[in-house]
Amino acid sequence: MGSSRLPGKVLMPINGTPMIGLLLRRLAQSTEIDEIAVATSSEVNNDPLHDYVTDLGYACFRGSEHDVLSRYAMVAEATKADVIVRITGDCPLVDAAVIDDMLGRFASSNVDYLNNCDPPSFPNGLDAEIMTLDALVMAHENAVDQADREHVTPFLRWKDTVHRGQYVNETDFSAMRWTVDELADFEVVKEVFGYFAPEILFPWQAICELVEQQPQIFNLNAHLKRNEGMHLSENEKKARFAKNQRRGRESDQKTPC
Repeated sequence: MGSSRLPGKVLMPINGTPMIGLLLRRLAQSTEIDEIAVATSSEVNNDPLHDYVTDLGYACFRGSEHDVLSRYAMVAEATKADVIVRITGDCPLVDAAVIDDMLGRFASSNVDYLNNCDPPSFPNGLDAEIMTLDALVMAHENAVDQADREHVTPFLRWKDTVHRGQYVNETDFSAMRWTVDELADFEVVKEVFGYFAPEILFPWQAICELVEQQPQIFNLNAHLKRNEGMHLSENEKKARFAKNQRRGRESDQKTPC
């Protein structure tokens, strides 16, 4: 609820339903996920979010506002999950079929962490990350940089001992923007749900067809760029990770026993 760019966005209504409600309804179509939990902060402005999702029947865990990695570790421990799927609350067009296929790939691969967003090939708004409990705990116990803890998975993306996998779409749709960071993004998503109403479980491929049929809808947020971190080169990301690791070791050496 405390988003700086679009405060209260997760409860903003689309056709009468709060955005997070649409996300949870679409995600609940997964046949591979055992449990869905919402992890938000303990700040008082998230009380309405907590009340709404618990009224829907979902577990809601609350923790640090900025240490989101600690929230994930808390939820994993509480739910006794062995595999964790990360979906961000600003992606109401999440597609359960993509998640299920990724979980199948994850199960058949000898990896600790799998994502479909680095490098990106799906529309921004279908991002998903899957990790083992051991990998999540390792990141929680070792990540020291604030950015690593706020964004949850950078540590897993660059730690050399983590076995990683990438889930890449055959056609690159990464230029499409279906996430909700700004008001213009919300207007696009609202138009998409309005087009398909009253159906809310339409597949992501149908949205691609809508892009071709009514491109003016998606011009509303065409000026916005994908997550800035995605535009760092691989060497820049590795250099930043190495710097953060050195900072952590130096901090440990200065800490008295």
